[in-house]
Amino acid sequence: LPSTSRTFDFFNRAPRYTLRAELVFKGVTFAIANKYQATVDGEAVHVPYVKNYKNGDQVQIVNNGQLEIRLNQFAQDRVPAVRVRATNALHLGNSYIQAELWLHGSCADQTEGICGNWNGNPHDDLTGGSPNSLGELHKKYDEHCPAPPDPYHPCDEIPNGKSQAQAICNDLKNAPFSACHSSVSVGNEEGGPYHNCITDVCNCFMDKACACSQYDNYASTCIEAGVDLSNWRHSVSYCPYQCPEGLTYMAAAAIPAPTCLNKTPEQEATARGCFCPSGQFLQDDKCVSADECQCIFEGKYYEPGQKFTNEGQCSECECTGSGDVTCRSLTCPHYLVPTIKLSPAETMSAVPTARVTGSAPSTLRRRSVRART
Repeated sequence: LPSTSRTFDFFNRAPRYTLRAELVFKGVTFAIANKYQATVDGEAVHVPYVKNYKNGDQVQIVNNGQLEIRLNQFAQDRVPAVRVRATNALHLGNSYIQAELWLHGSCADQTEGICGNWNGNPHDDLTGGSPNSLGELHKKYDEHCPAPPDPYHPCDEIPNGKSQAQAICNDLKNAPFSACHSSVSVGNEEGGPYHNCITDVCNCFMDKACACSQYDNYASTCIEAGVDLSNWRHSVSYCPYQCPEGLTYMAAAAIPAPTCLNKTPEQEATARGCFCPSGQFLQDDKCVSADECQCIFEGKYYEPGQKFTNEGQCSECECTGSGDVTCRSLTCPHYLVPTIKLSPAETMSAVPTARVTGSAPSTLRRRSVRART
């Protein structure tokens, strides 16, 4: 069950930018990329995309303010088993993503690569002893990127670079972030969010906007620690979030977001991102009313009266209009779902129990790995 991210070098130098995150499941590659692109085995699909398997497994690509891939394994009570989120960001006109990955608790001691081994010891996750060696060992794509440079600080290449970057990143030490300092450290010039912010700003040639990704990472950590910084962008004038036309940035919108496929979903949590106004549903990158909804199945649209077979749920379905579908059961072979007994630790709730954050722009040596048990 590999999950990977693909990076690109805009300026033939560090930092590397993450452009795409992938989940490979049962031989199929599900991917989400910058500019809200969703593909399955390289083919563009409409969102929401749902793929049901005969044993009860399900893969979704949904827009919960940002694109997400969710793997649900209902028979094993892993809902979700994996969740991958791609938050869009901009640097000097170039679009990239911040990739986040959550894993179910039953994945403990089974992860590898930049996820680490999740054995409860955070000190043995860096194969070879450094982030660069770990990244090189698990590099998946050969895109002729230059080798990672020897450790250096990009501020050294800019006159007064460090002091200029500090003047920008000092916002991390002030409100609204100061409300979280007692719970989550901002670090210092040598490490932590403050160090990462300075590095990113210098890597971006003193572009203030490059600090915003680190602010958002810090806010996410604070929210996990119980300090609500979801609305931090309203206090930092140079970090407005640019949503596609017709969508609105919301600091704490209910997810799953309503769609033409499920107009009244049960709320699981809240998230920051770009959402349709109340009473509208995202379809084909546009917000539409209920009567404008089209039927969608596995990323393809169907007109009223069209029929299709849902092999994963052994049923024949018909589009009845306004995005609604009616299905009838078919006579299908009986598929046995294996019973898997999990330990109490493995049957934890579906709240994310491991998270890997790829913050871009960043270098391999700064890719952070965080796990909670």
